[in-house]
This record gives sequence, structure tokens and C-alpha cells, in this order.
Amino acid sequence: MVGLVSVLTALLASLQTFLRYAERAEKHRVAAALYSDLRREMEEVRALPVEDRGPAKPHLDHLRDGMDRLGKESPEIGEWAWVTVSRRFGLPSGASPPRTGVGDPDARRTTAAGAATRA
Repeated sequence: MVGLVSVLTALLASLQTFLRYAERAEKHRVAAALYSDLRREMEEVRALPVEDRGPAKPHLDHLRDGMDRLGKESPEIGEWAWVTVSRRFGLPSGASPPRTGVGDPDARRTTAAGAATRA
């Protein structure tokens, strides 16, 4: 019995090392902190009186650059997490995680008028 527990412990420890759970968790923690920074920047601009905000384009460009950078650097979430969030917020059942174009300067973006443009 003791031998079985020792072998099982060694197996689980090697599996944990192989799957790098601690490293993955740290990457997600860093990504969450960086997205929180970006969210606080948005809240700061929104808290300013409209007349003190200045033109919107520089703010939007800065936010877009930050989101593109974070999209490149952040780890992807699992499909199970996407499905859970989709259900929680009532997204269509066929919706899938955004995988293409995140942080890609050559990706097509759709304008408000509906026409696709090159970034």
C-alpha cells in the first residue's frame, strides 16, 4: 500500500511538472493584472468631465494598441471557459472565442458602416 501511494505521488508530481500548472497560472495572473490596468485607464478617462477629455482618437488608439499588445502576450483561455462565459452573458450558442486577428495589424476590421477595412 505504501509503495502504491509513493508511485502515485511520483506520477502526480511528474504530471504537474510536465503540464506546468504554476507557470500557466502565473501567465494568467499577469494577463489579468495588465487587463485591469487597461480597464482602470478607461475608467479614468470616463471619470473626467467631457470637456476635459480632449479628442477621443488618441485615447482610442492608445487603448487599441494596449489591447492588441495584451492579446499577443496573454495566454489563451480554454474552450470550457469561453462556453461558460458565453452562457453567463447570453452570447449565441454558435459563438466561439476570437482566435484570428487578435493583435494582427493586417487583420480585417469591420467599421461601423459595415465595410471591411485593412488596419
